[in-house]
Amino acid sequence: MDNERKEWTKKAGLLMLSWHEELGYYMAHRYPIITQNKRKAERKPELGLA
Repeated sequence: MDNERKEWTKKAGLLMLSWHEELGYYMAHRYPIITQNKRKAERKPELGLA
């Protein structure tokens, strides 16, 4: 499960980076979980499933 969550987090982070120039602020406000996952996934596992 942990590995799966890390993979998802990595993919979400990469997607967010690729969208950032066009939708960065929109994504950050609309889907803050994606922007926070990268940093907090290990400290707060619930975020990965929210």
